[in-house]
Amino acid sequence: MNTKLTLESVLADFQLWRQTKSSPRNRIPDDLKQKAVALLVDLSAGKITRTLGISHAMLKSWNDQPTPLSDTSSSIEFVALSVAPDVAVHQDDHLILDFTQPNGNHWRLQGKISGSQLTAFVRTVGALSGDAP
Repeated sequence: MNTKLTLESVLADFQLWRQTKSSPRNRIPDDLKQKAVALLVDLSAGKITRTLGISHAMLKSWNDQPTPLSDTSSSIEFVALSVAPDVAVHQDDHLILDFTQPNGNHWRLQGKISGSQLTAFVRTVGALSGDAP
């Protein structure tokens, strides 16, 4: 199957699966479901469902399912956050951190957050989204 995730590559994967499946009643493989869901980051659900020949309800149900922890195709991406050179950082400063996951969940941390609290939070969010280390 294709490795670059584009609508065209996922469509080619769906077409290959449809041509080679042993029975018309075969379920869509989990890797194809995950690829279709991953496209939601950049494309509308309508464009994905029309192109892949799947229903909106199918795509929604796949998106609502947690990603298996054993899936090695998705990995946690570390993003280093640096402070602007002209900003003084003091031990008493409050942290405000906002981020949104590809599935639409929005998280906000605000206040005096220790490194261990931040680590616990990141691990918890990773476990909820199926991306725990």
